[in-house]
Amino acid sequence: MRETVATLGVVALLLLAGCGSLLGGQDTAAPTQTDASTDEPTATQADATADPADSTAADTPTATPTDAATPASTDEPTVTPSPTERSTDTPTPTETPGSADAPDVAVRGGNLSVDEDAVYADVQELLGTDVDPPTVYVRDEMPALERYNDQLASDPFYDTFGYGEEFIDTSVYHGSATTRRIVVMPKNASERQERTLLAHEYVHWMQFHSDVIDIDGFGEFVDDTDSQQVAAGLVEGASVYVTDAYVDRYMDTEWNQTQELEEQYEEGPAGRRLFRARYLYGAQYIDSRVESPHNVSWLYDESTPTPVTGEQLIHGYTPDEEPELDLDLSVNGTGNWSVASRHHDTKGEIVVRTMLRAELNHSVASTAAEGWGSDHAVRMRHGENHSRLGIAWALRWDDAGEADEFADAFESWRAERAESDDTAYRLVRVDSQTVAVFAGDDGFVETAAATGSNANVTVSATN
Repeated sequence: MRETVATLGVVALLLLAGCGSLLGGQDTAAPTQTDASTDEPTATQADATADPADSTAADTPTATPTDAATPASTDEPTVTPSPTERSTDTPTPTETPGSADAPDVAVRGGNLSVDEDAVYADVQELLGTDVDPPTVYVRDEMPALERYNDQLASDPFYDTFGYGEEFIDTSVYHGSATTRRIVVMPKNASERQERTLLAHEYVHWMQFHSDVIDIDGFGEFVDDTDSQQVAAGLVEGASVYVTDAYVDRYMDTEWNQTQELEEQYEEGPAGRRLFRARYLYGAQYIDSRVESPHNVSWLYDESTPTPVTGEQLIHGYTPDEEPELDLDLSVNGTGNWSVASRHHDTKGEIVVRTMLRAELNHSVASTAAEGWGSDHAVRMRHGENHSRLGIAWALRWDDAGEADEFADAFESWRAERAESDDTAYRLVRVDSQTVAVFAGDDGFVETAAATGSNANVTVSATN
């Protein structure tokens, strides 16, 4: 089982995550594979007098979660859906209330094509909040997007398992929200898209500055890739859910962000699919649990049995209904191979699904990923040549039949990968419920061994 980490680190993770144009900017003529956006954290900004939306070295997103033991190294940008236009009717902007209490959103660095105050007032009404409005910085570019995409593309696990280099499409519009401000990069966004982009970011602003969607102390379970995705999905999913309510109430269109997420999850490349999955599953989970935007605070109450694993998030389980199974992974660093990271990361069902989905159809990938019980992955390197890397990934399933399904799907996935990839892969059965996957360097994969039981796996490599 996994250990928890300090609340402070989790709150920092969630607050710095921000979000953007979930799935990137799109019109009907634009490619459907666009998604993802990133945050430009300002908590460490050196010059407090500078424009906080300027991109500096301090804005670089933090390390990816592959080898991260704490949320401090798993801060990730989040994604937010942007609409494919489905209605030709131009929505009529909501009039900003003409009173002294009307919001006054400050816009810096550029212009917006929508009434930013009216959108803010509408989101406030949906949530029942009374939060001072943010400053919105309009930018032509968000350099942190490129930096973060490069980090993800160079991540050894994602690279080895075929996620490609397309995690973020920086050519389309994005946005981010932190505790200090909102940044938007309108790019090619239509008026309708700008409205939903602002609505989504405003929800995050209210998450950070009110107790209506109180995330203070939420997410103490975060300690790896899987649980970090769940925490991000619950926070980001709330924003998708509320923005869908905004679209339904104030815009003349049949589109909503969840629908776009579903479509783009099926059509996008593996990297982008990975990062929209958590938001799709988060939004779907929240929609199944709350009755209105006024009720979303329930999700973050410490007494609420919200998911702590991707499996629970996807399937709507509570932690008691479908607990993570026991699994310990140890490494016998024999021969020239040794552990490259002390952290044995849990990837979770979302990663299993999206990895398989890159080469297999939806039904095969989802069926094979169901029945996930636990997993641990560790990266190893050759002592004489550090460029030789190997990954050992132990996966425990609910029963032998589920393990069989995954093993069969993995072999089909491996056969498809062989046509376009020279990376070596091998699966071995450790026990009735547990398998081990070896990937990477040919010598590592050929000589690696996994022994033990369903709950305890020992890996060694000798070449």
